[in-house]
Amino acid sequence: MRSAFVESTCARTASNRIHAARHAPDDRPQCLHAGPVLSQDGDYYGQTVNVASRIATYARPGEVLVSQTVVDASDGVPVSFTDLGLVELKGVSEALHLHAASRG
Repeated sequence: MRSAFVESTCARTASNRIHAARHAPDDRPQCLHAGPVLSQDGDYYGQTVNVASRIATYARPGEVLVSQTVVDASDGVPVSFTDLGLVELKGVSEALHLHAASRG
């Protein structure tokens, strides 16, 4: 699962997705990123979606990774983050600050 949220107000949704990902029946890596997206015919496009996809390729099986943008939008949400530092991702011009996420 990779998710790209349009607004930072989606932090609660992010928390629910993190919880669901942690309890998924498979070990696919999961990721969350937030930012503007383009929508057409039920599909989503744009840099935010591309970055979410790149984060997903960096994640290990069963891991939930989030961008700093999601961390910043998660104030007051029952999620804890482990700082992974800056990460270079293929096709992304600048290193991104990533975090491993978990929900108690």
